[in-house]
Amino acid sequence: MTRFRSAKKFARYTGLIPSTYASNTRIYHGPLTKQGNKWLRWAFIEAVAPALRTSSSLRHYYDRIKARRGAHDARVCTARKLAELAWTVWTERRCFEERRARPLEKVAS
Repeated sequence: MTRFRSAKKFARYTGLIPSTYASNTRIYHGPLTKQGNKWLRWAFIEAVAPALRTSSSLRHYYDRIKARRGAHDARVCTARKLAELAWTVWTERRCFEERRARPLEKVAS
């Protein structure tokens, strides 16, 4: 883990980042790059389900993205967040402390 300078670089290694196409002023983010360790990417995506059952902050993050972009994208984004959390916990040598998630705001009908 120490060979990665940041959590983003570790997430890039796992292949949990979108591909980016840029031309002039337009930027398009496409599917996952698929460059990186496929088994590590698989492990983080599989780890999303138990993480959602145990972590209210990750559940809140997942639900927010699911409402905007769908369940598949929400699962991948949460896997990337898990990878970044794993890097942080490993490099700072401390236990994971969950922050309290804010409840979803109800929209008036």
